[in-house]
Amino acid sequence: MGRRTHPTDVEDVQSALRELGRVRFGSRKEPNRPGSPLQYPRLSSTSRARIERIASLFGGTVQEWQKTEGGAPEYDVVIESPLPIVAPPPGIRPWSRSYELWTGGICQRRCTGVHALTRGPRGRWIPAPVQTGTSRDLDEPSCICGVDTEPEDRDCRLTLRFSFLILGLGTAGQWRAETHSYNAAREIPPLLELMQRRKAPGWLKMVKREDLTLDYDEKKKEVRPLRRRFPVPVIDTEISEDELLELERPASMVAIGAGVPQIEAGDGPVPYDEGALDGSPIEPPPPPPEVPADDYATASAHAAGVPEEPVDEEPVDEEEDPLAKARRMHEQAPPPDPDQESTS
Repeated sequence: MGRRTHPTDVEDVQSALRELGRVRFGSRKEPNRPGSPLQYPRLSSTSRARIERIASLFGGTVQEWQKTEGGAPEYDVVIESPLPIVAPPPGIRPWSRSYELWTGGICQRRCTGVHALTRGPRGRWIPAPVQTGTSRDLDEPSCICGVDTEPEDRDCRLTLRFSFLILGLGTAGQWRAETHSYNAAREIPPLLELMQRRKAPGWLKMVKREDLTLDYDEKKKEVRPLRRRFPVPVIDTEISEDELLELERPASMVAIGAGVPQIEAGDGPVPYDEGALDGSPIEPPPPPPEVPADDYATASAHAAGVPEEPVDEEPVDEEEDPLAKARRMHEQAPPPDPDQESTS
């Protein structure tokens, strides 16, 4: 009888580090007044010593903060510089992303954009019924908002949560940030996975962006261009394009540094073909054929359009009889000089 094997892990429990605190990108909310975006993050924790350590490293003033009435006291600080972070160790997923609907401080619906989960009678997550019936088949779309609905028109808000470690803190634990920014939800997850794989640090902060879109004016009943300005949480990291693509350069390309290749002194700009819409450089014309030195005059006359003069050449018969050849040479020989004959 063989030895029994016992399971050593379960598949429905995710690994995680202890959460030390939260990272937010807005100021505190006052009564009847929402918070304002911050350039640098605001960190909060139930540990005053931990927040004071962060303030000593990255600046800011520690303040006491009670998030909910009757809840445990917390402490927060708005730092004065970008926050240096690293991704969690391999094996820990650093982010999660979904559409969520919250009411009364409780998440009532969570959706991937195709499949949805709702709260059941006992408060547990159950698959939402599909739109064509009451079946709970996970292979059929069950998104209540609709697969073709734009993100900003959904009842559920796009939510990104990501975790990281703070450099210099000296405590093995992760901090969690949350944002509803569409751009951050697209950009941060792949960057965190790259940082996790490359073991590269990054700097967390907020930047301002703007774009131009079309908006329907309810008063004038027309579509008008609208310039939007909005903040976006970003992570800056020093990872080259070679690392981004896991590029292994051959020996012939090792000398090319990262970024734009250096142009040697004396090299002119790349020629541009005005007729090419894509701006691609034109191919240089092929070099002219080499002409022997003896044929320069003939080549120049041919290029100028001057007709060549015919050249009389003596026909050569390779099969001429030797006797006929000797007779022909004797006839073509010059007559003898009479002075030379008298002398002899």
